[in-house]
Amino acid sequence: MNRFIGLDYQAINEKLDTIIESLENNRGISIADLNKIINMLLEEYFEAVGEYPKSYVLTRLSNIILGDDFRDKDRLKSKKKEYPVLSTTQIRFRDKHETPLPADKIEFFSLKYTHNMGSTHKTKTRQIDE
Repeated sequence: MNRFIGLDYQAINEKLDTIIESLENNRGISIADLNKIINMLLEEYFEAVGEYPKSYVLTRLSNIILGDDFRDKDRLKSKKKEYPVLSTTQIRFRDKHETPLPADKIEFFSLKYTHNMGSTHKTKTRQIDE
């Protein structure tokens, strides 16, 4: 039941494009079902053409699968989800607001908050009675 058999290369790509557009417009399909549909579609395409589609087509198909994650606009998605997929704007926001600290500052904060030292520059002295 290959929907691409008997078509020339241009017709196959046009039919693939219309199928992808219908998948992009239909958001009610579960991710597991989308994976099955897209795998079957790619296998039929490979069987008819002898190679996989161009990279931009594969990108469109992956965006269909990851669409729910891309539409999630939560600023704190990387803290709330175990394996978040961030959009480009969310990556820019994270890079802007979550700056990595150098090792010496991490050590300073570790001493300050974990070991309850007010400052690492203060020294504790005891007054010895004579």
